[in-house]
Amino acid sequence: MTPSNPGHEQAPAPADLADPLYYLHNFDTLVAWVREHHDDLLTADERRRLDRLADLSTAARALLVRLVMRRGHCFRADRLSYPELDAAIDDLIQELTAGNWLLRDPELPLADAARLQTLAELRQRWLGRPEADGLTRALGKQVLVDALGKRFPQPARASSWGLPDTVALTTPELFDRLRLLFFGNLYQDWSDFVVVELGHYRYEPVPLTPALRAVTQRQHLDDYLTLQQCRELLETHPAREVWPQLPACDRDNPWLMARYHSLLFELGILAERQGDPELALTALADSGHREARLRQGRLLERQQALESAWTLATDALTAPRTDSERRGMQRLARRLARKLSRAAPAAPAQPELQQWSLALPLSDQPVEAAVAGHLTGPDVTVHHTENRLFTALFGLLCWDAIFLPVPGAFFHPFQMAPADLNHPDFVRRRQSEFERCLAGLADDSYQHRIRQTWHRKAGTRNPFVHWPTLSESLLDEAFACIPARHLHALFSHLLRDLKEHRRGLPDLICLDRRRQRYQLVEVKGPGDRLQDHQRQWLEFFARQGIPASVCHLSWLDHGDCA
Repeated sequence: MTPSNPGHEQAPAPADLADPLYYLHNFDTLVAWVREHHDDLLTADERRRLDRLADLSTAARALLVRLVMRRGHCFRADRLSYPELDAAIDDLIQELTAGNWLLRDPELPLADAARLQTLAELRQRWLGRPEADGLTRALGKQVLVDALGKRFPQPARASSWGLPDTVALTTPELFDRLRLLFFGNLYQDWSDFVVVELGHYRYEPVPLTPALRAVTQRQHLDDYLTLQQCRELLETHPAREVWPQLPACDRDNPWLMARYHSLLFELGILAERQGDPELALTALADSGHREARLRQGRLLERQQALESAWTLATDALTAPRTDSERRGMQRLARRLARKLSRAAPAAPAQPELQQWSLALPLSDQPVEAAVAGHLTGPDVTVHHTENRLFTALFGLLCWDAIFLPVPGAFFHPFQMAPADLNHPDFVRRRQSEFERCLAGLADDSYQHRIRQTWHRKAGTRNPFVHWPTLSESLLDEAFACIPARHLHALFSHLLRDLKEHRRGLPDLICLDRRRQRYQLVEVKGPGDRLQDHQRQWLEFFARQGIPASVCHLSWLDHGDCA
């Protein structure tokens, strides 16, 4: 079955939280959405099982959803209590068991069985038995479980572990596939959809057609799930054991490769911690993660592979992936230059930052509020916007580019942001649309466009717009005081690295509407210092002629105030 073209269909309606079974209705909505858009990626058996959900009573289906939402796949029946079901739990379990949705008395490793038991229950069952000889009540739960696990390494029925009334989901992987197809990831769980009042928010409507899907083959789905299994294995197994299990992913699929590169980075870090530098270097070299190359260079330095580290650092400085990498590689190259008796690569000249000191009477206010109060005057308003004003203006001006429907960016109608927002090629895939949006800064049309979007999209979720920060009066002041050329420079800098450059903007903006000028102020209290991401913005402002400074605040003691 090929999914229909849902490009202009009405978004599914979320359930009302006043309904005791709201979570079931939202779950049904999610399943219907996946069937409508991704049915061709499910097997015939999976489709048949989903069809059979309708055969269950409402209460049994609700209990199944409750269990799917819970952590793990096994549950103690004596701990299940859901008053809204208005039915005996045992009867519902019997119905779900008959329908092959639940399995009674499943086989479990001891570690899984122990997660369903308290320390007191474990002690009562095991201590004093010959099999647990030498184990004492003084042992904590994890130590006790680890010791027992070595003596009983094989899985056994739950009842054998002292759990006589235990059930397990028979097809947890099916629900994982549904969750992945809906969210586009596995870090969001069912509660992110089925137990929230989605109708409380507004979301940008984006066409969701088959051509825009991130997952176009069953293999893509299988590979992502394998990557997730490998990630979970890293929590309990050496990286060297997990490495051969990594799938050969489709390198033409950005959605899949983003997860693959992230996992390689995690594996490389873990291998380094586990004393396996060879594997760590291999994994980091293969990873396209934004931090992988710098981590690789530092590891090469620690391994005394100085020539290799030098080559990596100097090559990276010719085309750094991020500003953070550039700064890190510059520091690495300077250290290596000293060790290898070479000339360090020339670093760009750093502009002088505008800095000033201010002493105010000791106050319980945050330092930003104290400085804002000091700078406020008859003609000057001061706003503590930090990373919110300029990003909001950017988000409003570039709304259409941010929500441009490109393959793999949107999975469902309740997304606050494109799924690839933090991917390295996010801007490149929308380059012409961003250029069109910024072209409006060449004349006054940008002000009309931002105002129009502010009115038309008010309250609609956008990763760059924090609606409580914005008011029409703040927009008026910003347009009167901030030149368009400064906004163009700011937005262009944001676009060079949306993940990194959304942080570090100065705390305060002082707007003098009468003189039509403004000032950005980063406030540093006693003992505080500039962070790298703050310094790079201030250096950028200095190069662009944008008025920005650092205020070093100190508190006057009572004697000084007298």
